[in-house]
Amino acid sequence: MLAAVLSVLTIFLIIGVGFFLARREFFSPVAGELFARTVVNVSLPAMMVYELTAGFTRGELIQGGRGLLLQMLAYVGCALLAPLAAWLGGVKPGRRGTFTAMFVASNTIFIGMPVNLALFGPASVPFVLLAYAVNSTYFWTWGVHGIEADAGRRLPLFSWDHLKRILVPPFLAFLVGITLVFAGIRLPVFLASTLKQLGAMTTPLSLLFMGITFSGIALAELRPTRDMIVLFLGRFLLAPGLVYGMYRLMPVPILMVKVFMIQAAMPAITQAALMAKTCEADYRYATVMISATNLASLAVLPLYMALFSVLFPA
Repeated sequence: MLAAVLSVLTIFLIIGVGFFLARREFFSPVAGELFARTVVNVSLPAMMVYELTAGFTRGELIQGGRGLLLQMLAYVGCALLAPLAAWLGGVKPGRRGTFTAMFVASNTIFIGMPVNLALFGPASVPFVLLAYAVNSTYFWTWGVHGIEADAGRRLPLFSWDHLKRILVPPFLAFLVGITLVFAGIRLPVFLASTLKQLGAMTTPLSLLFMGITFSGIALAELRPTRDMIVLFLGRFLLAPGLVYGMYRLMPVPILMVKVFMIQAAMPAITQAALMAKTCEADYRYATVMISATNLASLAVLPLYMALFSVLFPA
């Protein structure tokens, strides 16, 4: 328990460094964008390939298939309940698709990845990637379809445009790593070392990016509303609760379910605001709600670490 508390403290301290330096104008919003692009296009793909090929066997990945099914069922359950949540939250027409996308999809990369690495170490990476794969597939199909509907656009649920958005560098790196493991291919030492060092940038850059993002949030805009409270319940209670419920029906390794629950309890996916702006939906609403879930997650994370000691006693 003490190790978990110290890991959470480390996360908060690095976020605090990013926040402080951004407020002191040492980091600009442009620096935050650069950190984000570096993580998505360089360090995270490198880390995925390295961790998969260095630490896992074909048999271990096959065992992960059960966890993939668990994760998919939890997402389907959350997605089916999302329209009811939008109704309970009194979400206005023109925002409902955006709300449901945020209700279901979490920030599995910029926050989920560094948090799980800090809490559980490199052994968590394959499970993080499984959660990321399901989360991305949901968001770039069902989730984006709802955001487009908010803007009055009626594109097919499964389209080439949506598929292209799923096939981003981290997802492609995940597929490459899986392929190498199943093919029994070992990376040369120099290449593995290079990928390891590039991948080591993922956690600090992601957390600094979070701190820079928090520095631009106006607290006056984050006053609690009914739909915000319902979104909090979905993100921090329902989503991880569904994962735990599925675990009770189809047991998987303890570390796997812990990672899945943490991933499910992460803030709303950042790309919801970006897609709302691209589609000419209400991106300001999405930005405020995402910012609120980011701030709330700072309080929720320690609570989950305490809850794990009860749900999964050593």
